Amino acid sequence: MNSEFKNDFIEIFYSQDKKMLIQRWSDKYPRIEEFTEAIDKTVELCRKFRAEFILSDITVQSVVCNDGTSYAASVLPVLHKYGLKKMAFILAEDIFLRTNVKSFFKDFEVTFIKYFDEENDAIAWFNEE
Repeated sequence: MNSEFKNDFIEIFYSQDKKMLIQRWSDKYPRIEEFTEAIDKTVELCRKFRAEFILSDITVQSVVCNDGTSYAASVLPVLHKYGLKKMAFILAEDIFLRTNVKSFFKDFEVTFIKYFDEENDAIAWFNEE
């Protein structure tokens, strides 16, 4: 697994054997520009590697502003076009953060996103047909 991008808020890895991007978010609060940069980098890496899966570990991530979440949701069709099959979020224990993340995609009819408490459960879902 190789680190492909890193700043104070996120590190993005790529696992070639699993065709998976892994986002590991930090507990620092990103400005909108920094958050959208991370989303844009994810789209770029998805296109470059034709990643089939994205695992987004947000167990310690700070709350993201509405503009940021709207932007993240807006790139879903692009990710899907580049070959994304499934996207999993590993959720924080904090109920407010869990609710916030689940509201990201509420306006989209998305069947390829699921939420998990454990990374192993998400990877098992990726491996299902």
